[in-house]
Amino acid sequence: MRWDDGSMGRQQLRGTDDLTRDFAGGKVAMLLGSPSTYGAYAAKFRGRPDVYGQAPLPSEGEKSTCSAAA
Repeated sequence: MRWDDGSMGRQQLRGTDDLTRDFAGGKVAMLLGSPSTYGAYAAKFRGRPDVYGQAPLPSEGEKSTCSAAA
């Protein structure tokens, strides 16, 4: 996508705030993050709580990570 159709944009050196901002703005459909990602999503970037979902990912017996999806 980055090289074929340019849909990922030209800037790939992005931080957590950049990704969370795009997620809250509907430009990114899914991201992996910690449960604290919701705070920035809702408060800092005014994301819609009614479209936010969060669930653990399988981890073969270890503590799991979380996934967020719009």
